[in-house]
Amino acid sequence: MLVNVSRALVDYGVFVYEEGDRVYDIFIKTGFKDVIPMVAEGSRVALDVFAGWNGRTGDTICILVDLLTGERVEMNVYYWDIASSTTLTWMFFEDIDFMPARSPFGGFILARRPRRVIKPEDFTLRTRL
Repeated sequence: MLVNVSRALVDYGVFVYEEGDRVYDIFIKTGFKDVIPMVAEGSRVALDVFAGWNGRTGDTICILVDLLTGERVEMNVYYWDIASSTTLTWMFFEDIDFMPARSPFGGFILARRPRRVIKPEDFTLRTRL
């Protein structure tokens, strides 16, 4: 989407979109760093257990545990935060700002001066026949 907006926007135009910090919402407000019931249906009852965080990649390490069978699956999950969204937007716009609304953890990202260096066709899958 961002590549298309940057290509369609006039030079002096502004692109604004609402963004919330999922890391804050999931980890701080909700308390995901503990245990969350994930599946409770039929013969499956599972919990998602916080197992760690990779500071280099921003991945959260979660272990999904089936309480009836004991089966465990480890997952690396990345939750987008405001900094991640603004960084991605910066790839397509030269000037990025964040305007908080109601709290410092949610608001609007404002993007100005489209770069237009990356084209939509750069993202298409090319196959050879």
